[in-house]
Amino acid sequence: MAFKDGELARAARNPRWRIAAAAGVVAIAAVAAFGGFRRAEKGVLAKPPLAAGQRVDAGALAITPLQAWVDDRTPFGLRTGRPEQYLMLRARVENLTDTGYSAYSYLSSDLVLFTDPIGGTPPGLVPEAPPPPGQPQTMKASSLSLAGDRSFDVAILPRLPVVVDLAWKLPSDRKVPAKLVWGVFGREHTEQTYLTREAGWLKANGKARWELAVEDRRASGAPL
Repeated sequence: MAFKDGELARAARNPRWRIAAAAGVVAIAAVAAFGGFRRAEKGVLAKPPLAAGQRVDAGALAITPLQAWVDDRTPFGLRTGRPEQYLMLRARVENLTDTGYSAYSYLSSDLVLFTDPIGGTPPGLVPEAPPPPGQPQTMKASSLSLAGDRSFDVAILPRLPVVVDLAWKLPSDRKVPAKLVWGVFGREHTEQTYLTREAGWLKANGKARWELAVEDRRASGAPL
């Protein structure tokens, strides 16, 4: 689609366009810096494993995983009567930026589950580009809610730590290992992005990984 005179300037001032542009810059920066997203993910796996309760400053966010479990209840805390299985991660999150505008999307994008130990990405959650053989495969959470009231209205405001539950829906018959690995990508602040000409936080290198025990909270108490 071609822009007419003046339309490009107006689009550049549109907040939604700026968000899309910033997302594009994030992708370009990550690929350029690490030779592709898969290489960045391998960089995460090269980090020494951390345990539950260990805080990591990832630039825009500080993340402290608290516990992980597998449950047959939905993220709302309900049992539907259908065979369901959710992998849950509870974490304390601190917004280290000066605004709450993008913190939610940063968390959703930057904190990932390494899915290889559970047989790859579950059906219905296939990544945009499956990794080549021997490359790690990751999956973003399918939902994000507050740990206290399970509300999906999550606001991650500057300097106000919040405890959240991230959920990954798995096939009901998928065997979940007793330990799993989560990783986080860092972000670096720039005073001026290439497209928006404004300050922003760009996704950078793999920052850390955690190896966490997975508790079984399913009603059946099926072995992990």
